[in-house]
Parts: sequence; C-alpha cells; structure tokens
Amino acid sequence: MNLKKKILTKFNSKNFQFRDNDKEIIFFLDNQTNFVPYLNSFFRWKFNLEQILDKYKEVYDFSGILRFNNEDIGFWPITYIKDINKFTSYGSNILNPIFKKNIDKVFEKKICNSLFDILNELCNELNVKEFQTEENFHYQDLFISNWHTANLNYFPEIQIEYQIYVNLKLGYEKIRSFYRKSYKSLINKSKKKLEVKILDIKDKVKYFQFKNLHEIVSGKQTRSKKSWELNFSEIENLKSYLFYVEDDSSKIIGGTIINCSDYEAYYAIGAYDRSYYNNLYVSHLIQDFILDFLCKNNFKWYNLGEYDPASYKKNKKLYDISKFKMGFCTNLKTKYIFTHKV
Repeated sequence: MNLKKKILTKFNSKNFQFRDNDKEIIFFLDNQTNFVPYLNSFFRWKFNLEQILDKYKEVYDFSGILRFNNEDIGFWPITYIKDINKFTSYGSNILNPIFKKNIDKVFEKKICNSLFDILNELCNELNVKEFQTEENFHYQDLFISNWHTANLNYFPEIQIEYQIYVNLKLGYEKIRSFYRKSYKSLINKSKKKLEVKILDIKDKVKYFQFKNLHEIVSGKQTRSKKSWELNFSEIENLKSYLFYVEDDSSKIIGGTIINCSDYEAYYAIGAYDRSYYNNLYVSHLIQDFILDFLCKNNFKWYNLGEYDPASYKKNKKLYDISKFKMGFCTNLKTKYIFTHKV
C-alpha cells in the first residue's frame, strides 16, 4: 500500500473522507460557514502549498472538505511532508477545522477528539515524534473551543503568541484615535505630497515592478515565481490588493499587499525604498489608506501579523517592523500553539 493510500485508509476507517474539488471548497467556505479567517482561507492553503511543493520532494496533501459518514462537516487543511516526516497544515502548524455553521457542539467535540486519535495513531505508525497544532482568537468566546479542549486531552506543551489586529468595526475615525501619537502628523504631512494608489487588476507590469522592489529590499528572492503568479490571480479576483506609492517618474517607492477572506484582511507583503524616508513616511501613509479602504468595504478585522517580544532581543529588524505595526493596533489577540510529543 502506498503512503498516501495508507494515510487515507486510516481516516476512512474512522468514517472520515476528504473532498478536494476547488470549486466545492470555495462554495462551502463562502456559503456554509459563519466566519473564515484569512489564515484558514482557500488562498492561504493554495499559496502555502505551492511554497512547500517548491521546497520538498514528497508532499501528500489531503486538505479539503472534511466529511463524516459522507456528510460535509467542515474544511480542514492537513498535509504530510515525508521529507521531514511531519504532519502540518500546508507546512505550518496544524490548524483547527472550519466547521459548517450551526453544527451540533456535542458532535463537533466528538469530531475533534476523533481527529486527534487518528493523528496520534498515524504518528505512531509513521514514527513521527511530535506534531504542532494551533488555534487563533476567533474561536475564543467566553469559553475555550472543542478544538482547544481536544488538544488539552493529550497533555501538550503550550505556547502563547500574539497577533496584532485592528478592529475595523470601530470605523475609520475611531481607529485613528488608537494610532501612536506621532503617526497622525507624519501621515498628514505625507498626504500633502504623495498619493496612494490601488493596483488595477490588469496591470501586471506594475505588479512585477513591486515584486522587483521587494527582492531589492529583501536582498534576495524570498518567494517563488509561481507564488507571485498566484497572488496576482487573487488580485484579479479581488481577493488581494496591492496599495502603492510612486515617485515623480512613476517608479514604485513603497507598497503593501493584503490578502482577504470575506471578513478579514491580512498584511501579507510590504516593501519600501528607504532612500525616500528622510521627509516622507510612505509606509505610514499606505497603512492609513488601507484602514480607510477596509472600513469602507465592510471588513471586520485587519491582521497585521505576529507580536513576539521575546524574539526581538535577538532580531532588531523584526522589532522595528513589529513596533511600526503596533502603532496602528487596537487589539492584541492570542494564538495558542500546542506541541504534542508522540
């Protein structure tokens, strides 16, 4: 029995099936769920999967609509990478399933427990020493979720990280009151001299001009050509946006790409030519413009990325980026990472 069939057979033996038709997955996420955070979205899965397929030789992706007794119950991204002998969600920590709306909570609890039983059995059979799962803030109501409880049942090591968020439901004017005190004058000054533009969905030339700026600022190519192509297709479908500023010669001097689910936007990529930073604050201006745009388009949350103070003592660049983003923050949200030793 080949490896992929062996893993599928284990799930099937517990009455689970996966359906991996892209159109059906998109329909399920758009119409049969209450809330899909960007980190659990269809594009995030496809984008990260492309990254690991480029990096590793033997990848088995089972992600899709999760079914129990041939009934659709959720979407779960789950990937086994043989090169490193690890179960993941497209190369990262294993994410919680996105369950269909109005699912019975007792049934949901049973499903979560069963998935952990299967993961532990597979890890034992494949000699996987540990796996990591995570849960983001949107499942934290007054009490912890069934996914969280299922994790605790296996006595994991627990790490708490933080995500920088802006609550867009507050409205643009109220959000501005949360800005770091120095930001407003910097933004107002820059508004007088610069204009923020949104990439036209057909302007691939300008898009790749931004890609080139990103590589120059990074000092290397950090993303595959295919992943840039995937992101442009999302821009064409209005699931991603590139906001940018040009100089007088129409050269991009700074920009940010955000990726979106229906309710949440995610800061994906930023690149800025710092030679223009003496008197102009391009990055501040663009974030201010993005927040106004997101509020007008009825997004609920803007995820600016991780806040990890412990790591900043060793990495000034990460500290500077995080400090900049925290200047727009309205909420810090927790992310639980569970490490399970098998």
